[in-house]
This record gives sequence, C-alpha cells and structure tokens, in this order.
Amino acid sequence: ITIPYKEPYTVRWEYRVAGNKYVRFVNDEPFVAASGIEISAKNIVLIKTDITIIDSVSRRRIKTHGSGEALIFQDGKVIAGAWKKQNGFTRFHDAAGAEIVFNRGPVWVEVVSTNSDVTF
Repeated sequence: ITIPYKEPYTVRWEYRVAGNKYVRFVNDEPFVAASGIEISAKNIVLIKTDITIIDSVSRRRIKTHGSGEALIFQDGKVIAGAWKKQNGFTRFHDAAGAEIVFNRGPVWVEVVSTNSDVTF
C-alpha cells in the first residue's frame, strides 16, 4: 500500500505473511518507535475525505464527520467500503453494508484526500 502525502513524504505499508501484519515505511525507511521496534498493524484503514489547505503554512481542515469512502486492508487483502461517523463513533462497512470485523491487534488509520493517488 503506497500513500503519497506531500512531497517528499511517502508512506508505504508492506504486508508480511509471517505474522499476518503490515509493516510501515516512511520514504522507504522502516518506521520505528523510539524503542527501536518497527511499527506494524494487523489492520490498515484508509479514510478518504475532503481535505482543504486553509493557510500559508499548509494547515488543513479535514472533514471527520459524516461519511465517505474507505479501504480496509486485512490478511493481505483489500475491502472496498465506507466510513460513517455518527454520535461520536466511526464505523466501517463493506460494499454490501456489513460492518467490518477487525482482526485482533492494532488498527492503523490513514486519512487521505478523496483525490489521493493511493496504490496497492
């Protein structure tokens, strides 16, 4: 999964069958915690939403209420679906409307613009 954020910042998640997990890279370097342990997750969620740059230092207004498209990555596969936030809770559903059941373990959420060129 490759997410091109503002140049030259690119995030990549690499699926590893051993451990059934995704490992995070930033600019092709492993992303590690202060402890030196690589960052990984069992579930990756990409929320696609409206993002607007609001000033000259590139601060952004990000739509976090309502609904929109989502991609959910689990077990080396992708599920095209949607996110919906109501009453303070965000839920994720597949294309048929069934709520996503996440794998036990970390869930990492990436927020991208609706016109982002995410590849997988």
